Amino acid sequence: MLHICRGASLTSFAGLRYWCSRVASSVWPARISPVSGSAKLLDYVHGGGKVIGTYMSMDNGCDETNPLYGNRMLGDSYWDRDFIMPNDEVGARLPKEEFVMYERGARVRTAGSRVLLDSVEPYFNREGRYFCSHLHAPSTGRVGFPAATRYGDVVYFSHPLFRIYKDFAPSWVKAIFADVLDLLMPRQLVRKEDGHTVSGLEVQLRRSGSRNSLMLHCLYYPCKKSAANLYTIDEKVPLFDQRVRVYVGDAEIESVRAIRQGEVISERDYTVADGYVDLNIPKIDGYEIIELSLK
Repeated sequence: MLHICRGASLTSFAGLRYWCSRVASSVWPARISPVSGSAKLLDYVHGGGKVIGTYMSMDNGCDETNPLYGNRMLGDSYWDRDFIMPNDEVGARLPKEEFVMYERGARVRTAGSRVLLDSVEPYFNREGRYFCSHLHAPSTGRVGFPAATRYGDVVYFSHPLFRIYKDFAPSWVKAIFADVLDLLMPRQLVRKEDGHTVSGLEVQLRRSGSRNSLMLHCLYYPCKKSAANLYTIDEKVPLFDQRVRVYVGDAEIESVRAIRQGEVISERDYTVADGYVDLNIPKIDGYEIIELSLK
């Protein structure tokens, strides 16, 4: 089970249920006390749960060790924009060079946790007498405070990861988050294959007890923002040959069928190994349901 901490509340993260093997993501309607919230989350972790926290979530502002993260929380970063340096564990598919984080992070020191990802300092903040033609100064190459740490089954990001993605949508934020999900939950129910699947394809896996089958719902309707206040879908764009992995465990596959198109998917388009079905979906015309019938 996985919880996401963002800010001072718990929130669901769009797309999370498509990546994780077992997910419990919640929306808490009001801000909660860091003390009581941390205690509840510690109980959750001790019961086998996983937690990802970001920025000031569960920080009581007292410059002391956070028992959930295993870090000393020291307040806001000195830098309005610094960088991260990918490595072979987090950001493994990214080039090994600095990537800017577009909003101010937090300063932390490890106090029992392990550093997963380093931050890198800029030369200066772009303000007052200090100017750079970009919106941030370049990297000095000096390692700064930890950008991500792990403390048992708890991972902490010192930047406001979700807000950065909402405001700027950098692809490297998705990349480092996906790597952390792999660390915490290596056996995922559904995985889209890099390089063979459109990033905007949404997938949800359901179990149908009455049909003894798994139902993979696939949705792709690209939005555009032609108007100031509204996103629109102007056309339906079909997808072809999308590759997806579905966990079936010890179950045997009887057949695979595209329900909306009314077609049986050939055995040439899927293989079964190590508890997973590696599936090539021939066509998704906006919305498709792939039924994996079990024996």
